[in-house]
Amino acid sequence: MNNYLNEVQKHLTGIPQKESIELLEYYEEYFLDANLTLEQVSAKYGTPKKFAQALKMTYFLEQDAENSTSVQPQNTKHRLQLVWLIVLGLFASPLLLPVALSLFLVLFACCIVLIALLFSYYIAVIALILSGFFTLISAFGILAQSLVTFIFFTGIAFVAIGLGFIFAPLTLKLTHVLFNLFMKLIKWIGYKLTRKSNIKMRGAI
Repeated sequence: MNNYLNEVQKHLTGIPQKESIELLEYYEEYFLDANLTLEQVSAKYGTPKKFAQALKMTYFLEQDAENSTSVQPQNTKHRLQLVWLIVLGLFASPLLLPVALSLFLVLFACCIVLIALLFSYYIAVIALILSGFFTLISAFGILAQSLVTFIFFTGIAFVAIGLGFIFAPLTLKLTHVLFNLFMKLIKWIGYKLTRKSNIKMRGAI
């Protein structure tokens, strides 16, 4: 059993050493309390590498739940690792392979559409602000010729700049909302996979 857990630890990359030790101690105690043999553990959780991937997925799901409001780089890194682990988990099972391929294609198509949509919003906001400043600069060029025309173009410039600054935070908010919806879908798949892998959240045993 110790050899099995040692092999598991080798594959727990991306998790702080203290956390990986606690995870292994947690499951070692669980195996002892349940009187599970090495054969039973292998049959239930698979190879050390597969077990480690499931443990990492569980760890990152827990971390994301605890830091759901954080936008720190470390939390973003954990989320990217979580997405990758869930993709690996889907493609690791022959039974789930057709579902995984279909789901991957759907997610990929949705991501392309959303990225294109967000990109167009960002371009529109930037274009509004830049055109506003350009119009404002141009207005000063005709100030000596016509005061009325200067006022007209200045008004258009401020409207464009104002709209740009109004829509900028709304676009950022939309990006945040869409990303959170994507992560909710990813985590839902992750929870399904952890249940399928017989992995329990710490404190659930």
